[in-house]
Amino acid sequence: MKLRKIFRRKPETVTPLIVGEATLRAAQLDDALADLANTFSLMGTAEAGGHFTCTEADALARVLAASGHRNAAISWLEGHAYGDDDEDDVHPDIDIAEYVDSLV
Repeated sequence: MKLRKIFRRKPETVTPLIVGEATLRAAQLDDALADLANTFSLMGTAEAGGHFTCTEADALARVLAASGHRNAAISWLEGHAYGDDDEDDVHPDIDIAEYVDSLV
């Protein structure tokens, strides 16, 4: 098995890890999902969620929640519900946190 040295981002420090290819991909995916969660939980970005269909917004919320970013998924869907004025919108009249839990 080929080993590679990577640096995993941590808020207070950078920690070197020695990992195999599969673990490297998992670490890269974790970092990418954390970036996605940070981006889509920002209020300005979340409010742009009104331009997404409910199906599209749910798909992103599901990825966020399934990857351990439940609060980001909730913020994203709250922003989507706030900005979505579609008459078929399912999000304004539900408990968003409970709904996010049901997506995973």
